[in-house]
Order: sequence, then structure tokens, then C-alpha cells
Amino acid sequence: EDVELEVMQTLEEAIAAKDVLTDQRVEVEADLIEAQTSAKAQVAEIEANVAVLASERAEKVADIAKPLIDLYEKIRADFGGFGAAEFKNGECQGCHITLDANEIEHIRNTPLDQVLRCQECRLILVRA
Repeated sequence: EDVELEVMQTLEEAIAAKDVLTDQRVEVEADLIEAQTSAKAQVAEIEANVAVLASERAEKVADIAKPLIDLYEKIRADFGGFGAAEFKNGECQGCHITLDANEIEHIRNTPLDQVLRCQECRLILVRA
């Protein structure tokens, strides 16, 4: 009789533990479905943004000389997505190196239609 009671108690505990785990599984599955739905919505939003940006980029690129676009694309491929950097306060924003006074003066005196590149990282400098 004691053995039967002990077995029955162990069985009841196992059933209770199974019920807890089943409830937890249901919660986790619901969380997973919610996360997947959210991820799909975010991916769709990102894809829509990429399409808009690609369209805007195509419009802007149409007004730029092909040799400059080709140079930009080559540098961009070599540098993992970046082809140009802003030149601001005497510093290339690509490599964050401050140029010396002579180089800054050279940049100031260079015509705006001439392409300049950073001597350190070789990105195209965009003058602000």
C-alpha cells in the first residue's frame, strides 16, 4: 500500500510537471508566432524602404557624370559599402584623421568640380 501511494504521488507530480511544461510550451509557441509575424512585417518594411531609396538614388545618380559614379562604385566595393566621406572641420569623416594645414589649404583652393580623395583612406571627399 505504501508503495502504491508513493507511485501515485510520483505520478501526480509528473502529471503536474507535464501540465506546467505544456503551458510553458504553449506560451513559447505563441511568443514565437508573434516574433515571426513581427519579423516578417519588419522585413517587408525594410524591403519597401530599400526600394524607395534605390529609386531615389537612381534619380540622383542620373545627374552625375558616369566617370565619377564609376569611381564611387569602385571605391565603395573596395571599402565595404562606403565610397565617399564628408570633409568637415579639417577631418575626413571616413577615417577620422585630421588633415594637416597644407592639405586643408589645398582642398580649399581646389575648384568645387574637381574630385578630391582622402590621402589616408582614399574615399572621395565631399566638401561641406
